[in-house]
Amino acid sequence: MPLPPGLEGVTLDTLLSAVKDALSRKPPEPEEAVLHIEPMTVNEKIAEISSALTRRRGRVRFRPLLAKCETRTEIVVLFMALLEMIKSGHLWAEQEHAFGDIVLVEATGAPA
Repeated sequence: MPLPPGLEGVTLDTLLSAVKDALSRKPPEPEEAVLHIEPMTVNEKIAEISSALTRRRGRVRFRPLLAKCETRTEIVVLFMALLEMIKSGHLWAEQEHAFGDIVLVEATGAPA
């Protein structure tokens, strides 16, 4: 089965594996505690990814974006934003070799 557009050499399993790895490094939020977590939306994460792409001349590694996430919820929102950007044609993900870094690449002439 061919890869979906925007995933050059990257499988959904590799993306999911990177997210699972990042989630395993963050402790689960305690259920009984009162948490004061600032809500994070997919649109805010899309803006954050877009800004990183602009600063990095259209290419940014996925793992550092994951490492910046402070909570498990933020990791999930980042992953959802990434998938939305790939689906909408704003970026694609590429991976040169198995277990290598996943690089997010801004699509030129992306739809508005």
